[in-house]
Amino acid sequence: MTLLVLALALLLPSAVFASDSVAEAAADRVEEPEGDTNRVLQLDEAIELLMASSTMLAITDESIREAKTLEDQAYTIWYPRVNLTAIYTLNDKEVSFDSPNPYAPLGPYLESVYASDPSLASFFAANPAMPDARGLAAMPGSSATIKERHSYRLVGTVTQTLFNARAFPLLDMAEIAVERAENGKQQATYELKRGVIQLYFGAVTFKRLIEVSRRNVELSRLNVDTAQAMLDVDLGLKFEVNRAEVSLASAERELENARLAYRLALDALATFLETEPDFDVELPEERVLSEDLQEYVDAAVAARSEMESYSLAAQFNEKRIDEVDSRFWPVVFAQAQAMLQQETAFGGDPLTWSLTVQESWDLYDGGLRAVEKSGYEVAASQSKLNRELREKQVAAEVRQAWMSVSSERQKVASASAEVGLAIENVELTQAAQELNAATAVDVELAQRQRYLSEVALATAEVGLRAQIYALLFASGEL
Repeated sequence: MTLLVLALALLLPSAVFASDSVAEAAADRVEEPEGDTNRVLQLDEAIELLMASSTMLAITDESIREAKTLEDQAYTIWYPRVNLTAIYTLNDKEVSFDSPNPYAPLGPYLESVYASDPSLASFFAANPAMPDARGLAAMPGSSATIKERHSYRLVGTVTQTLFNARAFPLLDMAEIAVERAENGKQQATYELKRGVIQLYFGAVTFKRLIEVSRRNVELSRLNVDTAQAMLDVDLGLKFEVNRAEVSLASAERELENARLAYRLALDALATFLETEPDFDVELPEERVLSEDLQEYVDAAVAARSEMESYSLAAQFNEKRIDEVDSRFWPVVFAQAQAMLQQETAFGGDPLTWSLTVQESWDLYDGGLRAVEKSGYEVAASQSKLNRELREKQVAAEVRQAWMSVSSERQKVASASAEVGLAIENVELTQAAQELNAATAVDVELAQRQRYLSEVALATAEVGLRAQIYALLFASGEL
């Protein structure tokens, strides 16, 4: 036994007795970012990056702009309507009216009178300005068009609303629509932030697993070196070296799997942030929680934008009820009309105009208003009940998150104690191996137990921090 100890001391100076220092050195080395990353992206920076580059938020901005067009559209109810209509008509035929000269039958009589009285000729010769009745009788008849074959008309109409009771609830509905669109952006922001937090802590978990896996590789490599050293001095067997190498290969595979999972987690986070995965993550700083659970419940209900969405939905349906009631009131409007057309015998002036004031009053619509009003009342009531239900659900979610924090703390405490026992077990097993009271298999088993306990501890620590941030986020503190 003394020879065994001396041989190991010569071949592996301080290696057997310094497994913890090797593990700590490995832990220090894993603090460097994996891959070619050159910066650490903090959680708050990730959220800011998302707010600045998210396509989803850009879509919600466009939805707000669209909602504002509804508000502009509602205001147009007070604006005048101007219409210009051009009309061309092709009639089957042209209709005209021919009128003969009513004085033509008197022509012969006037000629006879003129011939029988020579003084008339002298009179008209001396007074050329005096009209001659014979000329009036000699005039041809007249022709007037009653209907043109090709008819043209140009009609201009201006309609101005003077009173419409529907305008007021419609304007209110348009304003609520804008508020609902803005609330939709707040809800989208909330969901995006929650997604970032989940993906970020997922990546942190895999990074911690890399640290644990590296430590396990170092310990497994130490076992290989120990077995090889014993074989070199004819104190060990070849199969022990092979078994240690198999364990090392398994540990290296687990490390590579952890690295791959970490890279995939970074890619998923970068895709969500719409950026390149050229960053590293780290565990966010610890936050101190208040001991008052109700404080978080009240804050969560007040901060959750979806609560406002239910209230806005109820308000919108109440305004729809007002809009239905407003249909009972008459609509008063003024209308000015001007018409330019071809002049005909009985058509009047080419340009005519008129000004009218009209009132339209639907006294009964077959019960449609009553049916619509009943439906909107039910919808408004449902929105209020949905808000009450959601408040209870949010309160339950916060309480569950609160209990999850307590549960994760217990897991951390339990896992931490287990890691301490596992480390002590490795040291005792290695010491027993030196005294030939334990085999290499016992050492490998002890190291495997240590690895699994450290994995559990790393997962629990990240899980605790994630639950704390989830609780703070749910209560509107992030």
